[in-house]
Amino acid sequence: MDVIHRGGYSIDSHGVHHRVLEAALECPPKSNAYGHVDVYDDRLILFGTDRMASTEMVFGP
Repeated sequence: MDVIHRGGYSIDSHGVHHRVLEAALECPPKSNAYGHVDVYDDRLILFGTDRMASTEMVFGP
């Protein structure tokens, strides 16, 4: 199950974006895993903090 907590990103064959967020419970002491999402007409941008990776998810035609 810890693989799920490590996070990940993929786009499936239908163009759907899948972003698994890093789990805070996997963070060592004095570290974090959080972020915020900015929403645009053609994309989502996840701005990660500390152990959470930032990701840009662009919507295709």
